[in-house]
Amino acid sequence: MKLPPFKSLLIPFALALALPQAASAATVHCAGLQDALNTATSGEVITLDETCHNTHFSLPTVPITLQAAAPGDGFDGSAMNDAILTGSNVGETTIKGLTFKNANASAILITAASAPHLIDNVFESNSHATDGGAVSITPTPTTGTIVVQGNQFGTGPMTGNTSGNDGGGLWLVANRIPAVVSGNRFVGNKTTSGEFGGGAAVVSEGAGATLTFSDNVFNGNSVSGLGGAGLSINLQTNAPLVLTGNQFVENVMNANGTDRRHGAGLSVANNNPTSAPVTQANNLFEGNRITTALGGDTGGAGEWIAGSPVTSTGDRFISNTIEMVDGEGAGVGVEGQSDGSTFFPGELHATNLVANGNRLAEGGSGAGIYAGRLDICPVVDCPSVLELNDSTVAANCVDTASDSTAPGVAGSGLDKLTLRNSIVYNAQPTLPCPSPAFVPDVAGFTAANTSISFTDLCAGLHGTGGPVAGAGNICANPLLVDPHFGGFHEVPTSPTIDKGSNALVPAGLTVDLDGQPRISDGVVDMGADEFQGAPVADTVKPRFSILRQTLRADSKGRVKFKLRCVEQTRCIGTVTLTTAKPVIARKKTPKARRLKLASKRFNIAGGSKTRTITLKLSKKARKLLARKHSLKVTAAVTGKDSAGNKAKTAKRTLTLKRARAKNKHR
Repeated sequence: MKLPPFKSLLIPFALALALPQAASAATVHCAGLQDALNTATSGEVITLDETCHNTHFSLPTVPITLQAAAPGDGFDGSAMNDAILTGSNVGETTIKGLTFKNANASAILITAASAPHLIDNVFESNSHATDGGAVSITPTPTTGTIVVQGNQFGTGPMTGNTSGNDGGGLWLVANRIPAVVSGNRFVGNKTTSGEFGGGAAVVSEGAGATLTFSDNVFNGNSVSGLGGAGLSINLQTNAPLVLTGNQFVENVMNANGTDRRHGAGLSVANNNPTSAPVTQANNLFEGNRITTALGGDTGGAGEWIAGSPVTSTGDRFISNTIEMVDGEGAGVGVEGQSDGSTFFPGELHATNLVANGNRLAEGGSGAGIYAGRLDICPVVDCPSVLELNDSTVAANCVDTASDSTAPGVAGSGLDKLTLRNSIVYNAQPTLPCPSPAFVPDVAGFTAANTSISFTDLCAGLHGTGGPVAGAGNICANPLLVDPHFGGFHEVPTSPTIDKGSNALVPAGLTVDLDGQPRISDGVVDMGADEFQGAPVADTVKPRFSILRQTLRADSKGRVKFKLRCVEQTRCIGTVTLTTAKPVIARKKTPKARRLKLASKRFNIAGGSKTRTITLKLSKKARKLLARKHSLKVTAAVTGKDSAGNKAKTAKRTLTLKRARAKNKHR
């Protein structure tokens, strides 16, 4: 039946009243942005379609979305000393897809009852004299969840963010509300004279302040303070901390001063007498360094854990280094903690862990892992606890000195050590130390506080002396593939195959570090790898490709080099930079020749993977570059895969430029 005209008009009108009203939206230029913010209603979407220069904006006290119309739209604050974007009591406001550059007092500063969502933004060359070079979030107790997701905090040494105290890229306080930090990249950020967090510094306060970090990259960040060149986490509550799938790569701690200096990649400190549980899984700590120190303790170049019980599954600590004497735990360090009146232990309970190729300078203890008691603790109150199940600690080393101990695992008489179905064997043909000390792999623990079973660990010096006491233990080279580069795989002749105890496999552990069955043929192996049977012979050569790019040295003569490896297993080799044509390197010997500028070994996981490699130019190369301003150079890559198949040498001619000159203000 056909409706009369007036009824047919009423029906759409009634439906429109019944439908929920969409949030209003506006696209604005810089000139109208503050007016749009001032009049915004809850849920409104404001889109900025250009770059605003040297202007400060205030967020409204209702939750909105402020987003970019296109990549690159955002803010440049190079000529002002205020934060670009500030907000107080903003609730769960979303800031999305914007670029923030050159702020001189944090790019974003948010306080009071706020739980902001920062998504897919770019922060470059921002700085603050105190906390939060790019972003500072310090809310009062409220509702909601703080979200920091998919952001880029710096892209390298020339574009990183800087703070004077904590959090070169990000300063975040989770005050009685949860915080989720996921999928971000923190590259080249730093703190200059402060304490914590070159890439990011995060504090949890009060019940409900759960912290979750997943799939973030912390690369090339630095700190001249107490800890966490990549990431520093301070737990002042017993709320959980979860870290999954993060990468901490080539972060540097310049440990000047006389205080305790810990955790170049990651520092976790619990300052609450009630233990804050930490859960870690599948994180990578590789190539992190603790460098110059004038005094004080140094520890945990990869990670430092103080006063918290940590459960770790599948974490890898590879090629981390403490360059100062008497360091503790180049791979990972565990220690008790105190809040001034109460003492509580540090604990690491690990499964499928790998700590390979880590290095300590002379006088160091525990190049792979250190578990020690806090010096100021009473005798029995805060020893450390270390438990390794189905884990591998190999090819670590400590430089020769009279007080150097334990390239594998070190502790003290009060600390407790448990090893099951594991490998601790550091006597390898190639080690990262120039003069490795030939000492026992494990030292410092008393027999009463030690339980070792079904583990490859020798009682004597440097892989000698027979197995340590305990059921099922052996003493034999495990024949791992390239352990000094982080490799942990067995070969068909490895003596650790089928030598573990199925009864000691932790409940729920069904796969090894590769994700393959934990027990493949009836009896579990020792170590993080479970040999799956004789593999098909690998005869395919790896392929290297040098990505087309212009290289630029930084002020310290470092060059970032991008290399792609196509290989099923692992690519291992050397990249070398030379001048493309003969040059005259010195006036006194004016003979033209090709000059070697830099060289570095690398190790890239299988698959079609691209990795950024940092090379350090020689002094001669830096002097030449200073005269020439730019050079044509030849990058040459040689190497092989884990099966020994040699790759064809890859070469490419690139342009190398010297560091940009700093602006001088009169």
